[in-house]
Amino acid sequence: MNQPKPKFKPSRPAEKQRGYYGNKPVKAEQGTGGLATAPEPMKPACATPCVECPLRRDSAPGYLGGYTPEMYVEVLHSPASLACHSSPGFHEGDIGRQRHCTGVAAYRANVGYIASVPVPGLGLIPTAAHESTQLIGHDEENYFASAAEFVAHHKPGQE
Repeated sequence: MNQPKPKFKPSRPAEKQRGYYGNKPVKAEQGTGGLATAPEPMKPACATPCVECPLRRDSAPGYLGGYTPEMYVEVLHSPASLACHSSPGFHEGDIGRQRHCTGVAAYRANVGYIASVPVPGLGLIPTAAHESTQLIGHDEENYFASAAEFVAHHKPGQE
């Protein structure tokens, strides 16, 4: 029996966002970091996204914590496990307390992306991030369904 999707809290307007990094632009040469192996795995994504999730269709346009939409897309299409910025342990860098971002999981399901890494002799192996993608599943009504939609929504000058 399919259970109805939970009703989300309305997205917070940009001027009321409490993001952790603000809107100070990130320089392109800083990049988006890199992949690292964590001693403890991140917890699975929650069923409902936080009110500031930039992958929600009703998110505040352009509010990406200083990153460009293109930087986000690069990471969304990587094997990285991305934490929800409002999960416990996020500020402290405590990966074992963090949760996978629900919006990232839904976006990856919508575009059919499987977060995976090459393993010699075995080929591509799905990462822990893909488990959350499978858990959350497709939801094109509430989350972006393509990189083009995400970029168009978040490009500078959108209201």
